[in-house]
Amino acid sequence: MNHPAPIAPSACPICDQAKFASPWLVDSNSDGALNEEYWVYACRTCGAGVTFPVPTAEVLGRYYDSGVYRASGGRGFYLLDAILNVACAHRLREIARLSAPPGRLLDLGSGKGRFLACAVRHGWTAQGVETSAHQVAAARARYGIRVFGGDLRDAAFADASFDVVTAWHVLEHLPDPDAYVQEIHRVLRPGGVFACEVPNIASCQAQLGRSTWYHLDIPRHLVHYAPNALASLVTRHGLHPVRLHTLSLESGPFGMLQSMLNRVGLPVNGLYRWLKRCNGNWSKRMAAVNILAAIFAAAPALLLEIATSLVGKGGVIRVIARRDGAFLERSSEFGSSLER
Repeated sequence: MNHPAPIAPSACPICDQAKFASPWLVDSNSDGALNEEYWVYACRTCGAGVTFPVPTAEVLGRYYDSGVYRASGGRGFYLLDAILNVACAHRLREIARLSAPPGRLLDLGSGKGRFLACAVRHGWTAQGVETSAHQVAAARARYGIRVFGGDLRDAAFADASFDVVTAWHVLEHLPDPDAYVQEIHRVLRPGGVFACEVPNIASCQAQLGRSTWYHLDIPRHLVHYAPNALASLVTRHGLHPVRLHTLSLESGPFGMLQSMLNRVGLPVNGLYRWLKRCNGNWSKRMAAVNILAAIFAAAPALLLEIATSLVGKGGVIRVIARRDGAFLERSSEFGSSLER
């Protein structure tokens, strides 16, 4: 039996206000059912969501060192590898509109090093920062790339060290995003570019999936961003958005597909776990049901994700910002460029 919701957080980590909507219970994540109860409180002021209670470092350590975060490879690896490489190249082309190689690029939360390797192929001198020792070892072994094992603030980079800093699906994992973004500003050169991507809690797929939304991934995700909340966070630290949109080739369409499958009652994030070979002892029948459902839902999910992203309601928010540049007037819709 579920316990009553805990007392709300003292303040929103994005806008520091303490006005929250009624919370909703989350009892599963990318690995399946959770052993603990967590709640999401949505801030009435900026729209960000907050995971509560805040998990301890010990609990988080267990989640980061197991399940899908630990797994490597999986079914359809070569096809997925090709798709992800295309997505990385697309990210780099978008960055190059503001800052082209050669130059120094720092990737935060660099994982197993895929994006770093792609950046090197595109002419960047690239290095990473990653807190997971398992991921650091994998990146070094597979790509031979420099990766600092630990937190960005512990790396002690010199001021204005980098032309570009990237953070793909990192900010949602941080209990104190303010301090982290302040450090990003410090290590970027004046006029340098910051690019980041986070799940969009104001998206249609989040509203569809609710507590089973694919991108929720509690308790690993501590802060859940809406477009205005993310823009506010980076702007107050001198990183001024030049582009802000909600279409991600890498994770947007799949997030919609998996959220749709979750909503119709299939095992929560079951397709994703099957692809990662983390689905436990599924029968052939259960695997077949999930695969067939995914085949039938794939095209509608893709079209729906593209359509919702055009009005700023896609599943992922991407911001490309410039350090200490003049703030460029944003368009009426987040789905389009802020550039003139």
